[in-house]
Amino acid sequence: MATSFSIFESMIINYKTHNTTEYNLSRKGFDKMDKILSGILMLIVWIITIVILGLLFAIPVMWMWNDCLVSAVTFAKPISLLQAWGINILAGILFNKSRQNSEN
Repeated sequence: MATSFSIFESMIINYKTHNTTEYNLSRKGFDKMDKILSGILMLIVWIITIVILGLLFAIPVMWMWNDCLVSAVTFAKPISLLQAWGINILAGILFNKSRQNSEN
């Protein structure tokens, strides 16, 4: 009885080590691809987050333009959300303070 148990046990151990080795060999090529795909996914998530935040910051510009400027200036027309987003980007480019520390 003891010999059949040890033979069965050795069969299980051989099966587990063989499958684990085979799995590790087959996963070697996918590890690099997993890293690349996770990097691409993170890039997509960051881009979507930046776009959503940009559009959220454009809402007050659109609201102020359409409610204040259109009624105050006769030639001003209402703008859309994308136009307000463009104004935000343009203002950020034009009025961005450079953060260079210059020593005299």
